Amino acid sequence: MKPKPILFSTSMVTALLDGRKTQTRRVVKPQPIGEVSQDREGNYGEHYGGGVELLKPRYQLGDILWVRETWGIQQYMGGSPVNGAPADPNYIYKASDDLPDTFSYAYDAWKPSIHMPYAAARIFLRVTDVRVERLQDITKADALAEGCDGRGDGPSSGCSGSLSVKGYDFSVEAFETLWDSLNAKRGFAWDSNPFVLVYEFERCEKPQGQGVNDE
Repeated sequence: MKPKPILFSTSMVTALLDGRKTQTRRVVKPQPIGEVSQDREGNYGEHYGGGVELLKPRYQLGDILWVRETWGIQQYMGGSPVNGAPADPNYIYKASDDLPDTFSYAYDAWKPSIHMPYAAARIFLRVTDVRVERLQDITKADALAEGCDGRGDGPSSGCSGSLSVKGYDFSVEAFETLWDSLNAKRGFAWDSNPFVLVYEFERCEKPQGQGVNDE
């Protein structure tokens, strides 16, 4: 089974690295016209008229995914390796808090995630569950699993001078904001409530001795 690429924004890569993200939602294309159901074999079908058309998720249960993220190749001072640094590419990642300062590099040299080669991949995920649902069916627990933590404490009275506090959870609202920032301009805003594929996953090691699906 060849590893398959999947794109994540920089903030979501950070959530992956922190262990806060174990789900991702992707728009079903084309959008089903009728309702969607799952059969005993785990296949999803779109019901229309008197028939059913199967939906095939891009990622299947058990697939290994390699994460494409914003990346670059570190530029050495003077244009050449310093202090015996290796000649092989030294990949750097925008979603890192330990970027080296011993060499110089330019932020405008960051490369889009879509152009990231498999050789530069550092994060691998194993798909543990796949399902289809409406976007707005997301729960607070799911929003947290998406890496959107909107929990906190605030004055119970709503006034800044209140002596008592109460907890609140705006994780779903935080996810809604994230979703629209990525998908509203593509015609799949939160308010349109599109069908989405929900992929759950866990971190895993880079697979050995396998080719790569770079499509």
